[in-house]
Amino acid sequence: MNRRRTGVALFSSMVLAGAVGGAVLTTASPALAGCSHYHYPKSTNYYIEINGSSVAMRTGPHTSCGLVERWDDGTLMYPHCYTNGDTVTRGSGSWSTWSWVSLAAHGSPEGWVSDAYLTDGGANTRC
Repeated sequence: MNRRRTGVALFSSMVLAGAVGGAVLTTASPALAGCSHYHYPKSTNYYIEINGSSVAMRTGPHTSCGLVERWDDGTLMYPHCYTNGDTVTRGSGSWSTWSWVSLAAHGSPEGWVSDAYLTDGGANTRC
């Protein structure tokens, strides 16, 4: 389900690229990106894992937003909701969605992690 969301974003970018003469448009540049985004601590009964090393949890869904903490592979998170943010490329894929997550062991800290680094593509519910 989450992977479809990512695929739709990629498909939309490709269609848009064709419409504007081949240029690929992405989200706002880091200088213009805002770090205050609506989110809510949706009750969840499942975990997702961090997939990578030293993965950044940020104050907003943009690479320019402040760092909350860094997490390593296998760290369990509660996924609450997702939104669009900066596009993150990892391997041969690109993700433009970020999930609002909280550390499963304590419920905090909370913050935004790119879905590129979350198992199952991140949260299921839009913020």
